[in-house]
Amino acid sequence: MTANTGQILSQRFELNLARAATVLGFDPRDVGYLVYSVEDGYGVGDISQIEVVGTPIQEALWPLKPAPTIDVILGWKGSGHA
Repeated sequence: MTANTGQILSQRFELNLARAATVLGFDPRDVGYLVYSVEDGYGVGDISQIEVVGTPIQEALWPLKPAPTIDVILGWKGSGHA
C-alpha cells in the first residue's frame, strides 16, 4: 500500500464514520476524533458536503442516547467484556 492509497482509504473511512455518526444521531462536528481527523486532512466532517448513495440519511436514522459520563463509557472494561 502506498502512502497515497493509505490516505484515500483513510478518507473513505472517515467519510463513512461521519455518515455513521449522523445516522446514529450525532453531529460529526461534535465527535472529537472526527474533528481531529478532518483537521488533519482525512476527509470531510460536514455531512452536507458528502454525497450519500442509497438510503437517504433521514430515512436511515437510528439515534442513540449518548452516555451521561465518561465513566459509563469506560465501565465496560471492568465488566468482564475486555
